[in-house]
Amino acid sequence: MVLQRPTTQQVDDTNCAREPIHLAQAIQPHGHLLVVRPSDQVVLRCDVAARELFGADPIGTRLDDLFDTPVGPLLARRQPRAHGPPVSSGIVEAAGTRCTLIAHELDDQLIVELERGTAEADPGWWALVDHAVASLTACTDEPTLYRTAVRELQRMTGHHRVMFYVFDPDQHGHVVAEESADGEPRFLGLHFPESDIPRQARRLYTLTPSRGIADASADGVPLSPRAERPLDMTWCQTRAVSPIHLEYLRNMEVAASFSASVVVAGELRGLVACHHDQVLHLPYAKRLGVGVVARTIAQQLASLSARRAHAEQGVREGVELLFLRHFVTADTPLAAMRQALPDAVRLVNSDGFVVKTSAGLLRHGPLQPPEAFVDALAAVAEPGTVWASEHLAHDAPEAHAAAEGGVAGALVVPLQRGGCIAWLRLEELQHVQWAGEPDKRIDATTGTLRPRASFAKWEQLVRDRCVAWSRTDRDVATVLQRAMGHRLGHPDHSFETILDRMQRYVQQLKVTNVQLRRSNADLEQFAYAAAHDLQSPLRTIKGFVDMIDHERRTGTATLPPELEQYWAPIGRGLHTMRELLTGLLDYSRLGSAQLDDTPVPLGDVLHNVRRSLSADLSDDDATVVVEELPSVEGSRVQLQRLFQNLLDNALKYHRPDVPPQVHVTAERHGDRFAIDVRDNGQGIPQDLQAKAFELFRRLHRDDARGSGLGLAMAKRIAERHGGSIEVESEVGVGSCFRVWLPALEEE
Repeated sequence: MVLQRPTTQQVDDTNCAREPIHLAQAIQPHGHLLVVRPSDQVVLRCDVAARELFGADPIGTRLDDLFDTPVGPLLARRQPRAHGPPVSSGIVEAAGTRCTLIAHELDDQLIVELERGTAEADPGWWALVDHAVASLTACTDEPTLYRTAVRELQRMTGHHRVMFYVFDPDQHGHVVAEESADGEPRFLGLHFPESDIPRQARRLYTLTPSRGIADASADGVPLSPRAERPLDMTWCQTRAVSPIHLEYLRNMEVAASFSASVVVAGELRGLVACHHDQVLHLPYAKRLGVGVVARTIAQQLASLSARRAHAEQGVREGVELLFLRHFVTADTPLAAMRQALPDAVRLVNSDGFVVKTSAGLLRHGPLQPPEAFVDALAAVAEPGTVWASEHLAHDAPEAHAAAEGGVAGALVVPLQRGGCIAWLRLEELQHVQWAGEPDKRIDATTGTLRPRASFAKWEQLVRDRCVAWSRTDRDVATVLQRAMGHRLGHPDHSFETILDRMQRYVQQLKVTNVQLRRSNADLEQFAYAAAHDLQSPLRTIKGFVDMIDHERRTGTATLPPELEQYWAPIGRGLHTMRELLTGLLDYSRLGSAQLDDTPVPLGDVLHNVRRSLSADLSDDDATVVVEELPSVEGSRVQLQRLFQNLLDNALKYHRPDVPPQVHVTAERHGDRFAIDVRDNGQGIPQDLQAKAFELFRRLHRDDARGSGLGLAMAKRIAERHGGSIEVESEVGVGSCFRVWLPALEEE
């Protein structure tokens, strides 16, 4: 629904939309910023509070001289990012104070930011990231995705309230999901005007993955000295906040906020907005993790959109064939339109339908508008387009004035010679609930722009509008235009015309397949990038853990007894996280690996698997029986990985005091082989069997072993070989994994 912001004050508030927030020339007080000359790394500018950190004015000092250890090697490790200049980051100490350093170069200047009192994300927190990614990728519709996103991010960030905010086509927005610590939604379903997140703010959200405001009551700390050319702070983590926005947050009773951008194909689709009732700073490492989750949300939205587009493509092709049938059998275009009329009205829910051609005017439905109205509509729509309006009084006032009977909206297909086809809808009163009366106000004393003081629910009655035309409505109009628009007045139903239409269908199908392949490739690239990006903070954590462990072992340092008990779980957590990231990288590479077209004897594959697992077989006193197996076409390496994952699971999850037994058999069914891997293990609970092959899915709730990727890899390998995999299982009895693979032609 496209909303019109109510305007009760005659005030020009565009100065808010023009505020150059990327040139703030100040930072938030929880950090520091140094502007450094790259050639000799001498500090040229800094925030006025930097002296408090370094004990002296840093201007004119070389960067390395400000820190307890040289930072040159850290700055040299630059990590690329999706948008903006490469970034360097790590932990440093200045005058004994630990800080997170984040640096990037822009406009021949090195910008170094420091965040004091930094706290790294421990392995337990990265497990929350793991869980969030798995939960989000399992969502099959957008409402579930929105609810899952706010629930997971509320757990990850610790903010009191987390909301999913979706932008409408007119850049107004509304909250579609909300999670709060008190369980009381405050903003769910409410709309916010476009001016709350003006154009330049939306641009920054599109470029940068997240934005944190640690203390909404704190003023910005200016940079010194002033420079002729303002510093571009687009990519700065500690950039100060607009005074108008700080007052906006305080009016909402928000002490701290954090926002993660959801960007799909370069378009800002929404924000995950996190609000807290106390001062709260989210460390840089955790912000990276939230960024990974936000990209997961965006990728899942893109995937859902691709599926919907694929389904809509099938509907469009069916509608076009339907309309073509009418044009093949009718003698004239108008006669064809009469035949197609029931389908046109059925496919687009409307209150009236009109067709104007050189042969006459055809009306259908309760609305019977005058010909002058139809002519005015035809004049508004440009040839070759589909024109839609839910608000004729605003979009086409002349047509609206000529209408009769309360026509509020129209979907128009222009035709040759001034004609058109149009679906019409009546007015539908809409009650829009805003988060407070949307207009900003002018302070009578200072003359400055002020945000609204209340966010209590404020209802607006919207008139002269109809129900919005859906994507499917527009597609039907487009199809009808292509099927008959250019033929009105020129009847021609030759075989060549129908053949041309069929060729267009084939071409459209090819385009759709290319788009789906591109979407799958994007998802694979995302999985690789996410795993790669997460390794950087993990290496930082491991470096500190190894350093502390070395000092423990050499006796140069000791941990308090109450902390010593946590040391082993930390090490296990790090090991688990590395396994997860390695598995995710391996999973993402499966899609790009080339498959061979040579026969692979599965008997040899299982022989190699047994040999690689010989130590585990011996330790567990396991028995593996492999019957005669066929040869299949594909990758020997990937097939070995598939069956190794299955056998490894059978050994790993056997019943206590029951030696594992695995039986591998094959049976031909038509042009496919069913290879069964049957074990006598613990079995899989019934409620988890349908989810067994999902990413990061652990099937044994009381066992933290494994990465949750083994069965997902097995499924993907089977599918890449033109097959599939399924499971039958009973708790306490065992499981049977059945792998379906195509048979060789000569077999």
